[in-house]
Amino acid sequence: MKKIFLISVVFLFAMQTMAQKYFDVYQNGVVKNSIASSSLDSIGLTGSSEQNRMVNFYKDDYIVNSYLASSVDSIKVKNSYTLYAPTNVTASIIEDNYTIRLSWDAVSLAEGYDIYRSSTSSGEFAKVAARIASTSWNDVSPLSGSNYYRVHALWQGQTSPASNTAYVNYVLDAPTNVTATYDEDANEVTITWNPVTYAECYDVYRNGALLAENITSTLYVDNSPDVGNITYCVRAKRGDMESKNSDPAIVNIVVDKLKITVNGVEFTMIYVAGGTFQMGSNEYSSSSIGSATRPVHQVTLDDYYIGETEVTQELWQAVMGSNPSYYTTSNKQPVERVSWEDCQMFIANLNQLTGKQFRLPTEAEWEFAARGGNQSHGYEYSGSDNLSNVAWYDYNYSGKTHEVAKKSANELGIYDMSGNVQEWCLDWFAKKYPSTPQTDPVVTEKDSEVGSCRVMRGGNYNCTMNSSAWNDIRVDKRSLGGIGNLFSIYGLRLAL
Repeated sequence: MKKIFLISVVFLFAMQTMAQKYFDVYQNGVVKNSIASSSLDSIGLTGSSEQNRMVNFYKDDYIVNSYLASSVDSIKVKNSYTLYAPTNVTASIIEDNYTIRLSWDAVSLAEGYDIYRSSTSSGEFAKVAARIASTSWNDVSPLSGSNYYRVHALWQGQTSPASNTAYVNYVLDAPTNVTATYDEDANEVTITWNPVTYAECYDVYRNGALLAENITSTLYVDNSPDVGNITYCVRAKRGDMESKNSDPAIVNIVVDKLKITVNGVEFTMIYVAGGTFQMGSNEYSSSSIGSATRPVHQVTLDDYYIGETEVTQELWQAVMGSNPSYYTTSNKQPVERVSWEDCQMFIANLNQLTGKQFRLPTEAEWEFAARGGNQSHGYEYSGSDNLSNVAWYDYNYSGKTHEVAKKSANELGIYDMSGNVQEWCLDWFAKKYPSTPQTDPVVTEKDSEVGSCRVMRGGNYNCTMNSSAWNDIRVDKRSLGGIGNLFSIYGLRLAL
C-alpha cells in the first residue's frame, strides 16, 4: 500500500506541475495502457486488503481506468508516448480464393491499423485499407505481379512508423500442355490446354495477335486458320491479372488449293512447296533492260501460295467497287488497266476484308511457279513447249483478253502464266541478277539505271512472233513497267 500510495503522490504532483505527460501502466513488464495527463484529475487507491485493492485513475470524479493493485508492477511517467511499428508482418496467398492475406503482431494500445501497398519495394506506397481493427487483412484486389505491403499502427491521432515490408508475387501460372490439331475436312484448328488453378478465363493468340478473349473453357476452335506455320499461345486471366504466354503450339497447314470467298466471289490459291532452282537465262543479250535475265543463279524459296488465275474483273469489283478494265465482255476476264500502285490499294482492301496477308509475288516466286515448281518438266512456256496450248497471244487472242483458265494449266495447276495479261511483281526492276545464291530474294531498292519501274512477267495477248516482245512469254523472260502506268495489257496475280 505504501508503494502505490507513493506512486500516486508522485503522479498527482506531476499532473499539477508539469505539461502534458503520459503515464504508462506496466503489468508483467509490458505496457498495458498509456494515459495522457490531460485525461486525469488524480490517481488513488481503493480497497481494504491486498486482495481487493485497486489503482484508480480519476477524471471529473469518475474512474476512467482501474487496475488490480497486485497486478501492477509500476506506473512510469514520460514526456510522450512512443507508438511502435507493427512487427512480423507476413503476406501469403489464400489457396481457397486466391487472395492475399496479411497478418502481424498486435501493437500495445493500438486503436487500429492502416495498410499500404506498392508494386516495388522502393516505390511509393499507397494506402489500400484504413483503421483495420484486427491484426489481419485480406487483399481481394491485389496487383498483378509483385505486391509489397507495410502496416502502420494508430493511437489517439498518432501513426506509428512503418512495419517491416512483406512481399508476395501474385501471378497466374501459364497454361500448360497446349496442343493445336488441324482438321483438314473442316478446315479448322482445335486448341486445347490444361486448366490453370484460380484462372477465370483465357485469351488465345495466333501468330502473336489476339485471336479470342475471355474463353471460359480449356478448348477453342479456330475456324478460319491461316495457311503455313501457325503458332498458338494461351494466357490465363483472373480480374486484371494475366499470366505469361504458354509454350507455343505450332501447326503447319498445307492445303493444295485454298479457296477464299470475298463478297460472294470465290477465288483459289495454289500451294507451291519451297525448293531450289536455277533462275534466269544466259540466252539473251544483257545489254537490253528487257532481256536482263543474266546471270543464271541459284535461288531457294520457302513454301508459299500463288493465285490459280490472274485476278479477275469480278474479284476486283467485289473488293474495290469498280472495274477499270478496257475489255469487259465477261467478268471472268483478267482485270487490266491497273498500275502497280492500284494493285497495292486493292491488296490492302482485300487483306482488310479477309484478315489475311495477300501480296504480289516476288519475281523469284513468279518464275518458280511458272516453271512448275518442284514438278517442273522444263518447258519453255508455263506448262508446255507448245504456246497455243497454254497462252493467249497475238496468234489466237482475237483482239481482246480472254476469260481466265480457258487454256491448259501448268504442272502445278496454275493458269495463264504465259500470255493474256502481263503480271506485276513485288520487286523493283534491277538491270541484272546477282551472281551468288539467293534465299527468298526480293529487290527492295531502285536500280539507278532503271528508275521507278517494277518487274512485270508473263507476256500478254499482244505478243507476236515478229516482235521483240515475243520472248516475253517465256518463263524466264522479264519486262518492266512504271509504277503509275496502266495499260490494257497490265494485270496481276496474288501471292500469300
